[in-house]
Amino acid sequence: MRFLFLSALTTMGFAVTDTMRTQIKVFVRPDKLPYPETDLPKHLTFSLVHWPGKVTLEIGNPTPYYATIGVLQLAIEDALRPETVDMIAPFSHVAVDVDGIAGTPGEHAKVLFALRSRP
Repeated sequence: MRFLFLSALTTMGFAVTDTMRTQIKVFVRPDKLPYPETDLPKHLTFSLVHWPGKVTLEIGNPTPYYATIGVLQLAIEDALRPETVDMIAPFSHVAVDVDGIAGTPGEHAKVLFALRSRP
């Protein structure tokens, strides 16, 4: 039915263009990796880095797996705040700006997180 509608518009001098942009990511996992993907959370590293005027949370992924953090909360200065993190590639790290937290160097923070599981 939709095609009849589009052809009718075209014959009247109108044209409708429908563009879809799709992206598919395929991850190939080699055999015989050093440990199972269920051990990924044990290997992630978290550290607060103080820069002039801002604080960032550095998250390191020293594993051969992609890490997708679904939920991340940072507890510092008696406040619990949610943060958003992109997918972390294998053997890399990301920096998450934590605006509004002054903190002092050497202060401890607590990081609560949950990884998204693959389907």
